[in-house]
Amino acid sequence: MVIDSHVHIGGMQTSKTGCFMSPAQQKYLHKEMPKAMSWGFRVAGWLGVVDQKIRERLLKFINEARAVDYAVVFAMDGVYNQSGQLDLNKTSLYTPNDYVLALAQESPKIIPAVSVNPNRRDWRHQLDRCLAQGARAVKWLPSSQHFDPADGKYVDFYKILANKKIPLISHTGFEHTIISVTAQTQGFGEPKRLIPALDQGVAVIMAHSGTSGGPGEPDYWEDFIELCRRYPHLYGDTAAFTHWTRVGLLPKIIHHDWIFERLIHGSDSTLQPSLNAMRNLVSEDLIEELRPSSNSLIKDFHLKKALKFPDRIFNQSAALFNLSPNGAPTNYPNKVRLGVIPKPLS
Repeated sequence: MVIDSHVHIGGMQTSKTGCFMSPAQQKYLHKEMPKAMSWGFRVAGWLGVVDQKIRERLLKFINEARAVDYAVVFAMDGVYNQSGQLDLNKTSLYTPNDYVLALAQESPKIIPAVSVNPNRRDWRHQLDRCLAQGARAVKWLPSSQHFDPADGKYVDFYKILANKKIPLISHTGFEHTIISVTAQTQGFGEPKRLIPALDQGVAVIMAHSGTSGGPGEPDYWEDFIELCRRYPHLYGDTAAFTHWTRVGLLPKIIHHDWIFERLIHGSDSTLQPSLNAMRNLVSEDLIEELRPSSNSLIKDFHLKKALKFPDRIFNQSAALFNLSPNGAPTNYPNKVRLGVIPKPLS
């Protein structure tokens, strides 16, 4: 059983789908896309079908990726003001929970991960409602959602996740894509800021395993390793490990003596792997075989297999997402090892 634990979807037709993308975020993404793809999305936008095309494209990727049995698809909550109301003026990207829950009804291969900002006034109701409707994980990107996971006021949130055995997937490392991130909130991606969640017994999946990779960016890989030694219920995903920003880190990751016990597969789709940057790590034949495909799930999976990532990283998240044979998670310890809680960032 192969699970891709890190897949994104978004949109911008708020009146039709509830998805929101700020004009500045749209401009940034178009700049990062290949010209042909950018042009295609612009045409779809003019025709009023862009969200439909994004959804169809992702479903096609997931259904075509025969080697991948399940894909964990993320909702994305926004920024909330002091009254607990959504602040679209500060939000760059918003994908409603209901949108992802409904998407899961279109493919049996989709595992929905909802996103609930703990600063929203109705967070408890939203969390309970989504879990009742089949959500199997909660996804956070604190640096873009403007909250510090180390803040003690989120303890009740963590207790619910621990009691219900719902994993928390939280971005760690430098955030490159969502432009609502500020110089101050980038620090919320430090892995140690998730210690309060770990201390409450939450199974935490640190997206990107604390890595960043860009020039001059803070890298928290060693912090992630240290925390894994202390917390048996901590995992990291391999999202974007085949992107140019992290290719340079692959040798020390691949040759680590034990960390595969805590790594789970994630592609960061629909982010495309950087094939040219992989030339010295995998065969030229594989690169040329993958080049014509636009399916990032397929390309990322085959690159990681060629890199000799062990089979366990592709399937050991099954229990976390309630995909074990008996339908129950098995990776929660009887005793939680307490760590030192960092002070909230001001």
